[in-house]
Formats: sequence, structure tokens, C-alpha cells
Amino acid sequence: CRVPVAASRFAVEGGSLVVLSREDQAREAVRQAVLPAALVGLLSAGAAILVATILARRFVRPIQRLGEETARVASGVFLPFPLPSRNDEIRDLAVSIHRMTEKLSQYEADVRRNERLRTLGQLGAGIAHQLRNFATGARMAIELHQRECPQSADGESIGVALRQLRLMESYLHRFLNLGRAEPGGRGRVDLAMLVGEVLELVRPACDHAKIELRFERSAEPLVVWGERQSLGDLVMNLVLNGLEAARRGNGAIPRLEVALERSEQGKAVLRVMDTGPGPDAVDLERLFEPFATTKPEGAGLGLYVARQVAEAHRGAIGWDRRDAMTRFTVELPLMES
Repeated sequence: CRVPVAASRFAVEGGSLVVLSREDQAREAVRQAVLPAALVGLLSAGAAILVATILARRFVRPIQRLGEETARVASGVFLPFPLPSRNDEIRDLAVSIHRMTEKLSQYEADVRRNERLRTLGQLGAGIAHQLRNFATGARMAIELHQRECPQSADGESIGVALRQLRLMESYLHRFLNLGRAEPGGRGRVDLAMLVGEVLELVRPACDHAKIELRFERSAEPLVVWGERQSLGDLVMNLVLNGLEAARRGNGAIPRLEVALERSEQGKAVLRVMDTGPGPDAVDLERLFEPFATTKPEGAGLGLYVARQVAEAHRGAIGWDRRDAMTRFTVELPLMES
């Protein structure tokens, strides 16, 4: 290596200083200076790639999975999916998508149920018109028989048949006039009298099926403010539901019990109990929803109508099993004295 130097007492002006070193030592010095820095750079790059891969797996893959689930929901498949185990923002997003899926599934079920109800109404209107004509003809024939044979031994049975036909005509008339203003509206309803009238209509069916029918009522009058026909529908649906269940019971004596009393909270309490096996396990969550039935001959509307009537009268309905009997309980607010 040649280095220019300035003039001094030890060097001639314009001279050079020559420094000699071994080539292998120079290369070793360069290697020692460059190699550690290169290794550090490579290790840093590898660590950065590893961290980037881990972060990508942590964030990108869950996001891709959420995208797949969202696409599945968009295609109309509303099934729950497993949530991420890590509690972070991605999990919060997954929980929101999960809730959205549940809501969409519920909305779809509601739309389908409403479509079925609308279709049922359209088909039922024509059938109800014909049935009302048939019921009117049958009622007129029975009334004619009563006038011609007033001393008939079947007078009581014929009277029950007439009441059933009049009730059928009333139901069909209300069905055909659904949505129109009905005369009369709400008023005072004596529940004991109403329940008694309903039980008289179903007593022949109980006798025919050899089902024991009991009615226990409170000594004090229980009067509510409501629509008499709707409350009659509520009682009739519960009693017929209990009658059908008692027929399927395994007890030695099938029994249907109806109790009417005043609660400590000042409400009228109606209980309909039967010795049947109780609702099927698959029906428990949808027991009071429309079309919730496993019976081939059932429409699944009886308990739904009962709940609608109870709630329309600021009441509530529920059920439980007690002493090997199924019990449906309806609570209605009493009129203020």
C-alpha cells in the first residue's frame, strides 16, 4: 500500500510511505469484519420471516375462515360454526357473525311460518264456507227433528249436538270474517260459567272414550274483562288437547281434571291436567309455536291459539309435569271490584 506523505526531516518532499501486509491476513481481516454483520442480517431476516408467518397464520387464516363462513351464510346455510379459541378482536367479529347467523335463521323460520299461515288461510277460507253451509243444514235438520219428536229419549244428546253445531257455525263465521270488526267486543266474562259450558260440550266425548272428567271451581266468582269467544277458544283448545293426551295414556283410569281458582296475586288461574304421557321431547322448545306437532292428525295450532288469546288478555300460559300428570296453567288478571 503506497501512501503519500508530506515533507519532514525524516522524509523527502514528494515521497511515499509503503506499507506491506500479507494477503491472507488482509482477507481474514475483511472476513472477520463482514461475516458477523452478514450472519446477523441473515438471522434477522429469518426471524422476520418467521414472525411474519406466525402473524399471518394468527390473523389471516382466521379471517379467511370467517370469510368462508360468511359466504356460507350468504348462500342460505344458517348453521353455527366453532368460535376462535383466542379472545381477541377476531373472536369478537366471529361472535357477531354467529349472532347474525342465529338471527337470520330465526327470520327465515318466521317467514316460512308466516307463508304457511297465509297459505292455510287462503285454502281454509273456501273450505270454511262449505263447512258452514253443511253445519247450517245439519242444525236445521236436528231442530226439525226436535219439533217433530219433542219427547225423544235422545233429547239431551240432540241438545249437545245442536250446541256443537252452533259453535261450529260461530267458529266458521269468525274465520270467514277474520280481520273485520266484530260486534260486541270485550265485556265481563264469568270464567266458571264459561268453563262449565265448554266442559258440557266435551263431556260426551269423554264418556265415549271412558275418560273421567272432573271440574273443581272456586266458590267465589272469577270475572275477567275480555272477549268471551276467544276465551272459550282458549279453554276448548286446552281441554281437547288434554282429552287427546288422556286417550294415549297408560294409566288404568284415564282422567282429565280442570280446576279454576284465585291466586294469591289476585289472578284467575285455570289448570287443565291429564294423565297422558306429556309432550314429546322434540316439541318442548316449540310447544306453543304454530304447526308444532308430531301427531299425524294434528295441525299444531291449538296451543298456539291458546297462547295468543292468553297474551291478548294480558295473561300467561305455561305447562309442567306433576304427580304423573301433564298440567297446563293459564293466569288471567281479574276485573277490579
